Amino acid sequence: MKIYLEEVDKNESIGTWKCVHFDRSEYHNHPASENPTIHPEHRRRDREQLVSRDLTTKDLIASPSAVGNSPAVVVATFRQAHPETSITAKDIANHKDSDRRAALVHDTPTELLLKELTSRNIFSSTSYI
Repeated sequence: MKIYLEEVDKNESIGTWKCVHFDRSEYHNHPASENPTIHPEHRRRDREQLVSRDLTTKDLIASPSAVGNSPAVVVATFRQAHPETSITAKDIANHKDSDRRAALVHDTPTELLLKELTSRNIFSSTSYI
């Protein structure tokens, strides 16, 4: 990609300038990527599209089979079902971290744990000291 500035009026150098972009460049600073998964934009498309008719990537990450598993295990499981995917372990870790931060907006981790245990009837009552 090549960009340069050009005068709008060639006779007046103090006037207006415009930014001009060449669609093709004779030289590029690196060869074409062999694997598109190194580019976040390619992985984003995989995260956003449905991987099957009724299962999204988000559903897979949040499923009981993914709870407690490392992101690498989740990705390995996911790739067995969908070998064409470009999702990485870092994408899974980022998604889990985002969900955790969203859950902790109004509560501390301990408060959230107590609420979850109470909602599942593991604690019949809670008292704060």
